[in-house]
Amino acid sequence: MRKKREWYEGCSMHVMGRGVRRESIYNDGEDYEIFLKIVESTQEIMSFQLHSFCMMTNHFHMLITTQEKEIWHIMRRIMGNYAKYFNHKYGFKGHLFDSRYLSSITKNPMYFLEVSKYIHLNPVKAGIVNEPIAYPYSSYAALVSGKELKCLEREKVLGFFDGNREEQYRLFVEGE
Repeated sequence: MRKKREWYEGCSMHVMGRGVRRESIYNDGEDYEIFLKIVESTQEIMSFQLHSFCMMTNHFHMLITTQEKEIWHIMRRIMGNYAKYFNHKYGFKGHLFDSRYLSSITKNPMYFLEVSKYIHLNPVKAGIVNEPIAYPYSSYAALVSGKELKCLEREKVLGFFDGNREEQYRLFVEGE
């Protein structure tokens, strides 16, 4: 029997899911778009806030604050619906994800901010891009440019900064 994960209403969590055998879970731009649409539709049914995300080729990271639904309800819906879409599109059967998602609660406010930074630097550390703004499949551009993204709640991340908050967050992430 699986150990029940710690959860409480209003907790913020770093959540990660990886493809089985570290294989791709996104093959083209449509796959990334569909994943985000599934996140949005899940938000409409199970209220939660998405603060940061990054979709890499074979895994994803999200920084989420739950409301009244436990995280496993949210992730089961997102990952299950995406796996159905992916398997149907590519003619596969079986598991898309390696295991159930990984998660950790971000109780400390500074840790919350560091997790957001970690998520946005993933494509840079992987050598895909030289700067996080160049990666199209993360929330970084929306956070630093003010670009509207329906599923993204920007205030909790940007609320750590004064003045030009978008620029301050950019400096925090990029270390300038």
